[in-house]
Amino acid sequence: MEKSITTPASGGEIETLTTDIEFFGPPGKYFELRVRGIVEGDRSTVEDALNDSSLRQYKVAAMLGKSHISHDSSFPHISKENGDSFLLGTPDTDGITVEILGRHYLFYENAAGEYSYIELSCTATSFKSAQAIFFDGITTYLDLLSYGNNCSLFLKETRIEDIKHRLMVFPSVAPYRKSIVSLGDFVIYPQLREILSMYREAKNSSSTLYRFLCLYKIMEGLYGNIRPNLFKRAKAIKLKIDKESKRIPDDPDLIPDHKKYVGRTIRSFFESVLTPEFRHGAAHFFLRDGVAVNLSSLAHVENYTHILYITEICVRILIDETINIIGLLEAAEKEQH
Repeated sequence: MEKSITTPASGGEIETLTTDIEFFGPPGKYFELRVRGIVEGDRSTVEDALNDSSLRQYKVAAMLGKSHISHDSSFPHISKENGDSFLLGTPDTDGITVEILGRHYLFYENAAGEYSYIELSCTATSFKSAQAIFFDGITTYLDLLSYGNNCSLFLKETRIEDIKHRLMVFPSVAPYRKSIVSLGDFVIYPQLREILSMYREAKNSSSTLYRFLCLYKIMEGLYGNIRPNLFKRAKAIKLKIDKESKRIPDDPDLIPDHKKYVGRTIRSFFESVLTPEFRHGAAHFFLRDGVAVNLSSLAHVENYTHILYITEICVRILIDETINIIGLLEAAEKEQH
């Protein structure tokens, strides 16, 4: 999902933006927020900037974090004081330059003396290229820092700034919404304890690959054991249940590449797309062509990032259908006894 906002430029700074939470799309879904400063008389557009393939200057910045949770809900909010880490800097220094794979990354500290913010200036032909350049070096270095200091170390938020076009891109995940709940209205289904615990695990994880694996294992469990057992119970009491596989709906937030799956059965999508193209890489640590999965590689991470939304749509349809089947079974069994 791509979202664009144009706002007046003021002294090189872009003002804090507020907008309705629904603007960002379905909760938990990857999106890219684009913010562009305008100058009087400039008739160029965001699309002009995105279509420009010339080599130009970019500045990429990211916040470090002790966890992946970002408490600040406004955009942009990427600054050294909003980041943190378990890594303490040298006293009396605001930051340090580190050469990583031939590029100079600037590490800054917050008021607590923790390294909290990283910045890189580079030349690239697109914001995706600049983002890839940044991640190629910094993730490898952060992996080393995490191991060497035995601590968690997250990149919480990233900002890619196209200096020429005054365009900032914020790759992010749509925030979750607060819900009014009636706690007594929820029924516990013993058959789904493992399924729902895996779903919450997926929601709580910051790893796109692990989130995918959790969602995949839910589908595997439903298709492999839970649903067949429910169908056997239904057959034993002569209860007719629709066994036809549900189909992928035409969800408005599906990315264009996934529209081709609309109308396809979820079972077919699970077996012929998710299993060979994604599950093998996630579960066995190797892609189909034998290349090992680099969990810090932007390209590999994005493969799983984009498949998550359509996979979760399928998972929620299957879980809802299974809950309905359990309800029908329990009602029929109770009536017969």
